[in-house]
Amino acid sequence: MPLQRYGWETVCRRCRREDLARHEVSSHPEVEAKADALLALLEPHCRNKGRMLGALLVDGRWVVTLSGDANMPEQFHDTVAAFDPLIATFAHDRYEVPARSLGGHSIAEVLGLNGLVSGRPAPWANGCACAAPKLISYWTQPTGRPYVPPRRVHMVEVWCGRANGKWRHGERVKSCATCGRIMSTLLCRAQTR
Repeated sequence: MPLQRYGWETVCRRCRREDLARHEVSSHPEVEAKADALLALLEPHCRNKGRMLGALLVDGRWVVTLSGDANMPEQFHDTVAAFDPLIATFAHDRYEVPARSLGGHSIAEVLGLNGLVSGRPAPWANGCACAAPKLISYWTQPTGRPYVPPRRVHMVEVWCGRANGKWRHGERVKSCATCGRIMSTLLCRAQTR
């Protein structure tokens, strides 16, 4: 099975460049194996409503989330913690599109979070409950320390639980159309001009 790629389909809205080395993330066998192991544990929590499972590995640190918001299975965090207490899980009430790219650049204005895009609110301006932006949002939240862009980044999104007509349990999935339009910007690690 080929590795999944993210951020390669659209031009970065911040720097307008298609330098894939700074705007693309792919999955990795280690990330896919971790996601597969979690799928088996989380599937019972997603039988009534399927969700996207996102796994992100950044410089040796893990973040895992499920798509969705208010209906996040309560057992999600406990299940992941029992599997590996070093994995960070993303709470359901922190699902806004991040104001920084993975490289630490402020992108709120670029993404329409501080205003309008072409005279209208951007479709993603009110937040996004999808897995990939939630993972990046977790990683780029201010921590009170100088931000250093990561060196090694791998991510995968996998459908978990009940099939939804498009995807079945365990299927690797690319970001949805809305997220796909901003993934290269969210992943941008290019130098500021």
